[in-house]
Amino acid sequence: FRYGVPLDLVVGLAHYETRGNPFAPHVARVAVALRISNNGSLCTSGSEVGPMQVKPCAFRDVGIDPARLLSMTSAQRVAASIEAGVKYLALVRRRFGASWCDVLQAYNQGPTAYLRGFNSTQRVAAETYSQGVLSAADQYSELKISA
Repeated sequence: FRYGVPLDLVVGLAHYETRGNPFAPHVARVAVALRISNNGSLCTSGSEVGPMQVKPCAFRDVGIDPARLLSMTSAQRVAASIEAGVKYLALVRRRFGASWCDVLQAYNQGPTAYLRGFNSTQRVAAETYSQGVLSAADQYSELKISA
């Protein structure tokens, strides 16, 4: 439970997002993500990096400079991106005091969209995402995550 986030949820999310691909934060991909997100000042779709697919703006939200990823080794980028993802999940949970199902929906669709409310298409996508992550998490632990 790092930052209050269950390990099986972290592993399930990484599995769902990238099948746990440790090379997801490749330095060339990070450079593109930083460029299109204006170094994390914009929350831009397509800027996600790492096994948990964290946007550079989310790195900033949890106090991590995403530009530091460029000077890291591959293993350090993986660790830093997972750290940012876990801290961001904890931040979203604190902000909304929500169930893990709701936290995952806000993580996937973005906190602003979550607060604004989803249209029917977004609702289906958010529910599919959260159930997919929870299902993947269930494969990695005897622990049950209450949705």
